[in-house]
Amino acid sequence: MQNVLERSTDYYELVVGHPPGPAEANSIFAVLPEGVDNYENKLLLAISGHDESMLGIADVIRNWPSSGSWIIGLLVLVPEARNEGKGAAAVRQIEDQALQEGATSMRVAVYRANKRALSFWARNGYRPSEDATGADPAVLLKDLTA
Repeated sequence: MQNVLERSTDYYELVVGHPPGPAEANSIFAVLPEGVDNYENKLLLAISGHDESMLGIADVIRNWPSSGSWIIGLLVLVPEARNEGKGAAAVRQIEDQALQEGATSMRVAVYRANKRALSFWARNGYRPSEDATGADPAVLLKDLTA
């Protein structure tokens, strides 16, 4: 997982302002959103290539910020795996699992400077939340029941 993050320095430099640190993967394992005090609803998913190499990761929290709503806290692919449909396929798999577990909506927070990510999420059916205030990151939502 650390290797994927280190190969994705463009994402980190755009969003955080510096490359990932040597313990970045450990922090992803540990981070929980505000108000969540256990790891039972945290999913860390590997996105693999045909040869089983890890090409990306997704950090997902079930039933946050409310029951029935899931959030993708991080979805990152190494640069050479982008624009091949792997990200969209991963999102569909996450959405399918969410639906199977009773979720009705998905959300993602995207930094406005990350124009490619905003376009990606829009292509996958995510729209700005109705209460969007222009804050960064932008919260995008998708109704899974539609």
